[in-house]
Amino acid sequence: MARTLVTMTRPATQTLTSRRLPEGLEVRPAHPDHYRAVWDAWEEAYRDHWGYSPRTEKDFVAWQTSRLFQPDLWKVAWDGEDVAGLVLNCIDQRRNDWVASVADTRDMSSFVVPGAGGGWLVPC
Repeated sequence: MARTLVTMTRPATQTLTSRRLPEGLEVRPAHPDHYRAVWDAWEEAYRDHWGYSPRTEKDFVAWQTSRLFQPDLWKVAWDGEDVAGLVLNCIDQRRNDWVASVADTRDMSSFVVPGAGGGWLVPC
């Protein structure tokens, strides 16, 4: 089995084109009462990935106190009250680096455009 990882970059001066989300989806903030839904969507999206092992309730609690837990920077696409996709952005101050973890639980191929974050970082 082969595994491929891709690092995407783009010039910071390049303008990102706005894109419309598929019908019925909208980007909204995730509030504390949504954190479990975001966590569960992440687990669902990565369940069939190579090397996956289910995370525990202890992991969920630790995640919320991690220095990289920065929900004010997240982009979450909602289908009603269900998470359709997400980008869990954070700034790693120790490394002076921006990190974006991307997952989708629906077919978002009509929305994704080339660029950092698979297109999720474009304004909606």
